[in-house]
Amino acid sequence: MAKQQDAGYNHGREQQHLGSQRANVGHHPRACQHAYRVDNFRRCNEVVMATYIYLPIPTQEMKDFASKLNLGGEYTLNNCFLSGNGKAIARFFGGCLGSLKAWDELLVICHGAGGGSRFTGAQREGQLKKYDPQALVRAMEKEGLTKSFINLKLLICGSGEATNAGVTNPFAERVCAEMKQLGYSNIRVTGYLGEVSTDGGKITVLRNGEQGGKYYDGDIPGSYKVYR
Repeated sequence: MAKQQDAGYNHGREQQHLGSQRANVGHHPRACQHAYRVDNFRRCNEVVMATYIYLPIPTQEMKDFASKLNLGGEYTLNNCFLSGNGKAIARFFGGCLGSLKAWDELLVICHGAGGGSRFTGAQREGQLKKYDPQALVRAMEKEGLTKSFINLKLLICGSGEATNAGVTNPFAERVCAEMKQLGYSNIRVTGYLGEVSTDGGKITVLRNGEQGGKYYDGDIPGSYKVYR
C-alpha cells in the first residue's frame, strides 16, 4: 500500500473509491438515455467486431458491474484462477483474452478514483488488490491479448484524469505508453474523465464529483479522452 504522502497518490481518496462497497460504478442508473450496445456485434467493411469485458480482479462486485452492460456472461472474461499454478496453466493454453481479434473492443472494469488515480484495484477477500499501469498491461499480455489489438477502454473512475494537478499523467495515458513499449503499436486507449457508472446497458460519466457534477453518456465527447 502506498503511503498517503506519496506524491500523486491520495491514499484516503483512493481507498474510499477502490475499497468501498458503495462503488461509483453502477451508482447512477438514470443518468443517460442511450443503450451502450444494442447488439454486441458491429460491422465495419464487413468485418464483424465484438465487445468484450475483462475483469482483472473478478470479484462478485466487478461481475455485477459487468452484468449491467447487458453484453451477456459469455462476453465477460477473466482467468478462472486467482493465483498459482492453475492461473499459469490457463495462461499457457491461451489465456482468457487469447480469442479476441485485433478489431474487437475490450472494456476493462475495475475501481479507480474520481480526479485521477495512480492505481486500479478492488477489494478481494478483505484485502485491496491493485495494479499499476505496467502490472495491468502485463496481465493482459499474459492472458493472450494479441499485439495487433486496437480498441481498449478503461471503465475505471478517473482513468483519463491526471492526479494531483498533473504530477502524475492519467492512468489511461500510462497504460497506452506501457502497451506501446510491449509492441502494441496500433493500440488506442480510452480513459474516462470522471466517475464511471454502468446500468441498463449504459455507461455514464459524472464529472466534478457529487456536488454540481454533470452527467455524460459514456460514448459522447466530454466524457472521455483517447490516447494513441
